[in-house]
Amino acid sequence: MTELTSPSIEQQNAIDAIVSCILDKKPALAFIAPAGCGKTFCLKHIAEDERLEEIPMTFTATTNKAAGIIKEDLPTAMTLHKAISLYVATELSDEMDKFYDSKMLRGAEETVPEKIILDFLSEIGVSVKSFKKESSTEKFLGNNKISSYDHRIFDRYVTGEYQGGVCFIDESSMLPTKGQVDDQGKLKAIGLNNAMKVFDTVVLVGDDSQLPPINGTSSFEGLDTFRLTENHRSDQSLLRLLDYARNGQPLEMFVPREDEKTIRVYQEYLVPDSMYDMDTMIEHNITHIVYRNATRKSITRRIRGNDSQPLDGEPVVYKGANIDDEDGDCISKNETGVYIDGYGEWKNHKQYVNKRHFDEYSDNYCYLQFGYAITCHISQGSSFDYVIIHVNDIPGMVDSETERKWIYTSISRARKGVIIIK
Repeated sequence: MTELTSPSIEQQNAIDAIVSCILDKKPALAFIAPAGCGKTFCLKHIAEDERLEEIPMTFTATTNKAAGIIKEDLPTAMTLHKAISLYVATELSDEMDKFYDSKMLRGAEETVPEKIILDFLSEIGVSVKSFKKESSTEKFLGNNKISSYDHRIFDRYVTGEYQGGVCFIDESSMLPTKGQVDDQGKLKAIGLNNAMKVFDTVVLVGDDSQLPPINGTSSFEGLDTFRLTENHRSDQSLLRLLDYARNGQPLEMFVPREDEKTIRVYQEYLVPDSMYDMDTMIEHNITHIVYRNATRKSITRRIRGNDSQPLDGEPVVYKGANIDDEDGDCISKNETGVYIDGYGEWKNHKQYVNKRHFDEYSDNYCYLQFGYAITCHISQGSSFDYVIIHVNDIPGMVDSETERKWIYTSISRARKGVIIIK
């Protein structure tokens, strides 16, 4: 293993304080670290700290995208969903699994589907012969364009059993204090309370300058907090812009330096047409971040025209409830994927997509939207090479603190560059 460099005094103080809380089994605490302050660097030091060698450690994030990023430095990282929740299948799904398990042992001709399966096949217009040809429930569902989250297949999520040890949760600004359930009492979204039932200590990692959850209270509130403030990459222009926004300075007044070519500020009528060109946006991984859904839909229609049928390569955002895959991981709510040959493909999931599923072209609730323009809340947990931030879309009634967090969160979604529309 590569030897880590030594932490700064501020970083070491935070590491020592967090280790002490873990040893004392403090139920929950917050580790606040804006971009450039060495958050992941500190987590790697904690992971190798000899004082914690007897403590089981679980590293998680609230989204697949964020989990993938920290996994580069902490290979065991996973989504919080995978760490603490269990998928509960319906009787139909269980019977299909049993059928395919039996088929592996006895052969298709000797295995007879149960009545609940036969009724389902009749309902969806699929022959028993076709059902028997498949090798697993997942293959059967995928080839017949049925989501694994279909109400006939999926029952609910439940919180897993007590594990003990400590759990670190990155991107915790998105985590509410309490999990959310639907009108049938089924778990829709995980909260801090769910994680605390599973682990002795939960360490919320993130940035409290970002927007809190849409529903519920921010989990950072009321916790003992350990904070990093020293920017160790202050020469990077995006981090200078983030500091500017974090301090509440008006973004429309920001003047890029001559060497800061990754930041541009435009009046709306001066924005280049290329920023609304579909091929350019896909090629360079560009997205517009807006405040209002009406603006989002308007920009999407400007880019795509009136053709609601998705095309190969288009970015697709899944905004419905979480979906499990066969490995027990999930597609996080609001995760961006891509449309390919009739299917939406995300990191851990693939399912049939129809043009009627996109809310930009429907008056009804839809669980998909295109990724050319998204609201700031939808963008949380994701990152893009370039973001176009429509500061001019913020309504005048929005209070200054919400505006500050909205702007800061929007900037933090960019990896390479930002265009500000004022």
